[in-house]
Amino acid sequence: MEKASREELRKKLRTKIHNKRNGHTNSAQDLAQSVRNDPQSALMSLGIDDPEILNSAKNMLKNPQGVLNNLKSMLNEEQGNKQTTKNDSDEECAPPNTLQEDDDEEAPPPSSL
Repeated sequence: MEKASREELRKKLRTKIHNKRNGHTNSAQDLAQSVRNDPQSALMSLGIDDPEILNSAKNMLKNPQGVLNNLKSMLNEEQGNKQTTKNDSDEECAPPNTLQEDDDEEAPPPSSL
């Protein structure tokens, strides 16, 4: 019985190695394992590069609800900042020039003699 379970484990391992070499991976399990082992690298592989989020990556596993609340507040602050800068820039901008000028066209490149 010990021999059979050992052979099954070897077969699973061979299949796993074979699939990894050929690009076939069980992404859900691999992602979960990589998040547990190194959460910062896992987030970076997902395209998250914000330093504040990466610094709080280890806390995500310990207190995910607290981190979610922090991310929500960061997002709300960022959206608030964008709204205020948008309103400020609208007030400072001059109205667009509606007259068409011929100077808008590009000049031909200078010829070298």
